[in-house]
Amino acid sequence: MRLADVDLEDVAILDAWHVPMDAKMERTLSGALLVWTAPTQGIPMDLVGGAEYGWLPRASLDRLRELASQAGAVYPLELNDGRALQVLFRVWEQPCIDGRAVYPDADPAPDDPIADIIIKVVAL
Repeated sequence: MRLADVDLEDVAILDAWHVPMDAKMERTLSGALLVWTAPTQGIPMDLVGGAEYGWLPRASLDRLRELASQAGAVYPLELNDGRALQVLFRVWEQPCIDGRAVYPDADPAPDDPIADIIIKVVAL
């Protein structure tokens, strides 16, 4: 998988089955159920790496943070099956990019591995 110019080898996709529908439920005074629905745009997706898989070098996460800092920018996400999506970082859900250093170091290097990665995007 590749997000813009960053290789996301062995990173998995979670929550890709979101139904693009918004709904609101209320009860009337008599107890009847009222449900309003409307289609929405965008499918939220979490790109994740765990403790044992999907590690990325620190430089890749730094690059993703640079990309996420570009207000309103949309990037290509190339999936392993050949599909391509257009995604936007979910910067309104901070942290939109997170991870944990595998080997904590006071002076981290760009190639230091980062595990437990979460990259929050929305497919447009």
